[in-house]
Formats: sequence, C-alpha cells, structure tokens
Amino acid sequence: MVREHTSFESCIGKLGTFPTLLNPKVIWMGIRKNEDKINKLQQAIEEIMEPLGLKKEIRAFSPHLTLGRVRSKKNIQKLTEKLKTLSLPHLIPFTVYETIFFQSILKPSGAEYTVLDKFSLKVES
Repeated sequence: MVREHTSFESCIGKLGTFPTLLNPKVIWMGIRKNEDKINKLQQAIEEIMEPLGLKKEIRAFSPHLTLGRVRSKKNIQKLTEKLKTLSLPHLIPFTVYETIFFQSILKPSGAEYTVLDKFSLKVES
C-alpha cells in the first residue's frame, strides 16, 4: 500500500508549537506543499497498522517536522517570546522518497528511536 505512492516535493515553513505557544511542549515546522499527498500517505499507513493493533488517531493529522521537545518550564517566557519573533525568510524544499517506521521508547533521558523498516516510494516520472 505504501509502495503504491509516488515520491513528491514538499516544503517546510511555518514554525509552531504543540499544544499552544504559551504552553509549548513540542516545537515544530509545518509542511506547506503537497499536504494532500502526505495526508493520503498517512491514511494508507494507518490502514496497514490498524490490523496490527495500532488504533487510528482520533485527532486530525497535522503534517510537521518536530524540531525539539520542551522539558522544563524554566525560561519558558523567554522561549515563547523568542518563538513569536522567529520566521523563515522563505520555504525550505525537500523531497519525500521513502517512509521509515520507527519504534519510539520514552525514557527519562529522552526518547530512544529504533528503525523498524523502510519503504521506498515510487519515483515520479
């Protein structure tokens, strides 16, 4: 199912936080091109994973690249003020040519990631 999808160009641009700017837990950059292709790929992955016991996400999918996690409230006001002033001068392009499945184990020292499998997307002709 994943291999049926073709590679595509995209861009990152907008800087944001989850859940809110005033209470940031995750700092991310949003996807600004071909969101529909990323959404279709995400839906295909959910269809594959559901029979394996992974439930579909209830929340709306928000394609993004995680830059970092906020671990402490120390200096949170300085961080939020800095984030408010940051902006990118232009979109940053990249090519999506494969999906990589990771196992994420949260530990006190931080998340530990292990690659489980990789799937190449079809090359667009």
